[in-house]
Amino acid sequence: HARGKLVIVVGGSGLYIKALTHGLDAAPPADPELRSELNKLTSDQLRERLVDLDPETARKIDMKNRRRVARALEICLLTDKPASTQRMQAVAGVVDPGRPRSAPLSGAAPKGVFVFCDREELHKRINRRVEAMFEHGVIDEVRAIDEIGATASKMIGFKEIRQYLDGKMSILLCVEKIQQATRQYAKRQLTWFRHQTSFEPLNLSLLTHKEVVER
Repeated sequence: HARGKLVIVVGGSGLYIKALTHGLDAAPPADPELRSELNKLTSDQLRERLVDLDPETARKIDMKNRRRVARALEICLLTDKPASTQRMQAVAGVVDPGRPRSAPLSGAAPKGVFVFCDREELHKRINRRVEAMFEHGVIDEVRAIDEIGATASKMIGFKEIRQYLDGKMSILLCVEKIQQATRQYAKRQLTWFRHQTSFEPLNLSLLTHKEVVER
């Protein structure tokens, strides 16, 4: 509850949930000019510069994730400080360096529930959903896009459909790859939520709609 009101969060990643319960880092906003310069560097060059400027962050983040490496390096260059020293949470827009990253905004572990279903049923629903996307014109939607940002271009299905439009894969393989990527993403989501011990899990495969609402 937030000020006596029930908050229902649907979709998105675990980061969205954590942003609501724990706040976000007080990091500087992206700088388009600097980011453009960093995008010109190879992944190895980005990693080398980050190791030089902020070895602690380099040890902790996924150094194969180019976007995360570039962002950490961007923070270093914009602030003249290592990104590792700036991982402080903001409360109502005010940085509180005394509160650790793992501490919730309210000071107490957030309570909640998350719904899921058995693996076999989940996979069937994901596969059907991807097929429905194609039936409702997702190929035409992608074909109509002229320009797209670097982050948006990484959304599940975009790269695969572009490859299909370029004649690099069949429609059947395109659908299959999107289904597989979606199943993998769902697995990561479930793993994250299962580690949130204050959230009560509700298995939709074992409970009726009425039972879920009552719980």
